[in-house]
Amino acid sequence: MARVRLLEPQRGNENRDTVKRNQLHENRITLRWMAKRWPKAFPDDTNRIHPLMIGIREVILDAVKDDPSAPSADLLLRALQMWTKSAPYVHAAAHGNPRVDLDGNVVSELDPKHQQFAKGLIDRRKQRAATPVKPAAVPVSPPKAFTRPLLSLRRAQA
Repeated sequence: MARVRLLEPQRGNENRDTVKRNQLHENRITLRWMAKRWPKAFPDDTNRIHPLMIGIREVILDAVKDDPSAPSADLLLRALQMWTKSAPYVHAAAHGNPRVDLDGNVVSELDPKHQQFAKGLIDRRKQRAATPVKPAAVPVSPPKAFTRPLLSLRRAQA
């Protein structure tokens, strides 16, 4: 059983700047909250992931509007975006898994256009991963200035 890495604790992101690292951490905490609230829509097993129904954002925001323990709407939408862009989710869409609601009930079949889009996204990600990364350009320091002037001008004495 492969586990979804987005639902695992965060570790080893020292190379990211503080703001991005904090946002990633907040997104992961929010995703874990969503997985506890709706385990069939956000499973921790990659084999059970299905594309979510169209309009799921509004359904989620409507479901948590009266819940004081719920994360903010901004956090929920950021975490949802992170979930739907994750590799397991895109692979589930590429395989043509049916769309589900928050309770895990099948709502509709996946549109073939959406399945093709997911396959194209996987191909683009594979191409990007196969492309070698160019090393960062070494900054060239300007030539050192001369310590003494080349030409010395003297004032005329009166």
